[in-house]
Amino acid sequence: MIIQHKIFNSRLVLFSSVILVLSFLIYLAFQNPWRMHLIVDLGFYYRVVYAFFQNISFGIIPENSYLPGALFFFLIPGISLLIKNYDWQSFILSFIVINSILILMHLYFYRKYSTLSPFIFLAILLFSGPIFFFRHDLFTSLVLIISFFLWKYDKRNLSALGLGVATSIKNFPFLIFPYYLMLSFKEGGKKELIKITAFYFLGLMIVFAPYLLLGSPISEISASLQYNADKPVHIESSWASLITILHKSFNNYWITGEENGGIFGLKYNFNIVPLFFYNYFNVFFSI
Repeated sequence: MIIQHKIFNSRLVLFSSVILVLSFLIYLAFQNPWRMHLIVDLGFYYRVVYAFFQNISFGIIPENSYLPGALFFFLIPGISLLIKNYDWQSFILSFIVINSILILMHLYFYRKYSTLSPFIFLAILLFSGPIFFFRHDLFTSLVLIISFFLWKYDKRNLSALGLGVATSIKNFPFLIFPYYLMLSFKEGGKKELIKITAFYFLGLMIVFAPYLLLGSPISEISASLQYNADKPVHIESSWASLITILHKSFNNYWITGEENGGIFGLKYNFNIVPLFFYNYFNVFFSI
């Protein structure tokens, strides 16, 4: 156990592990059999960023499934478009660079928590594959982790504010909010409860206010939520795996999928319960 602890405590071992894992995943990211699938969402991000830099507004985005915090995040790698005259390849590389930086920031916080945590995180990345290089999940999780650390060190107002910011990027951090409220009420009563709620909504407004002030209608937010709720059950989702297994077990055949609205999902007639159940139940995890 002492030898194991020394291995995980070694900065050289951690540095070498980071280099090996990221190098391998970047290599995988550019392999032709799945490369187009990995970058398909970047086509939407690119159009959003291009339109924003032309109009300094997000405006109305057809088939938008992203919240304002995510749209603002896309502008960060989008800076490369201003430098390289809206070059598509530069935008792809910028996403990889930004997400690599986010990985390093995750590792910084995880190492503060324990010497083993960074290696667990690297293992998760390794088994997840390179898709995270081309999405905004790491940005959401980093803001959420910072919120947790602030809460741990009794910076609760800032923690609630950070949770609000995280919720403006993806919906699922909202599920942490009731836990914060319970702890606040238990330790500080109604006064603390109101204060934490106020800072949470302030965090939301820090992102939503400039989004609206830049000309985007509030209806765009509800439209993005509705777009996610109407999507077919994604073929790669846990729901689809469960439905597939059930059909094979009880009906002895494999179900099929189809493309609908840019999403390859299950055919509607294979859904065990109405579509709204899957998507409204899952909407917090789908954006």
